[in-house]
Amino acid sequence: MCGINGIFDPKNTLDSISLRNSCHFMNKELLHRGPDSQKVIIEDKITLGSTRLSIQDLSNNGLMPMD
Repeated sequence: MCGINGIFDPKNTLDSISLRNSCHFMNKELLHRGPDSQKVIIEDKITLGSTRLSIQDLSNNGLMPMD
């Protein structure tokens, strides 16, 4: 089972370091759902974080969030 989290900042009030740190913290909380990899991406006003549990697809093709 994988986990996903995110932050929507419509007014761009938070800096990228704060957004990234917040998503990394949420990823730590979701680590039990996917210990195989974690990722954070920042795009415009949305920051997404994810954890991945590799069961079916062991390659990097299944990394999330998808770029």
